[in-house]
Amino acid sequence: MRFRSAAMILFLICTLIAPGPAEAGSSGVVVDSRFFPLPGAQVCLVEGDETGPCVMTDGGGEYILPDSEMTRVEVTLAGFIPTVVPAVDHVNPVRLERAASILVVFLDDLTGESLTLGQFWLDNAAGVRVGPFPVSASGTRVKSLRPGSVAVRGEIAGYRQEEPFLTELFSGNETQIEVRLSSSNPAR
Repeated sequence: MRFRSAAMILFLICTLIAPGPAEAGSSGVVVDSRFFPLPGAQVCLVEGDETGPCVMTDGGGEYILPDSEMTRVEVTLAGFIPTVVPAVDHVNPVRLERAASILVVFLDDLTGESLTLGQFWLDNAAGVRVGPFPVSASGTRVKSLRPGSVAVRGEIAGYRQEEPFLTELFSGNETQIEVRLSSSNPAR
């Protein structure tokens, strides 16, 4: 009887202090649109504005994050559009879309000279605005944009832009545009 009691107590103690099954965090494989693995992508647990632990994908595009109360995972990689997915074990790959970029140069409509000391914005077809970006004489490059139609609207002292400049951005490509502005000074 004593042996049974001691065995029962030992069993209870072992079950209380023994580690339980490991809790699963979030895991998956990050790929591009052709399903090629993307090594070196940063994968972070996120919740609102808070960022938790981050890992990099390995040579096969795989990642494993620890268990967390955070419910979302943000995946970023230069040249691709960042994406946010649920913090779960992903059976299907997490796909990243190649980003588009744009190089914008503002020119004086009459002289063709580059304009500086201004700013511009990009509005996509969904009405999402990004910017402002500074105007540079050699042009301003904006990267990591969603492909699709955008409207470029600039503000430069002494110049006016009647209508936004419309252009199309393509996945994995850079679009180069020249936006010509008219002087708002009628004496010119």
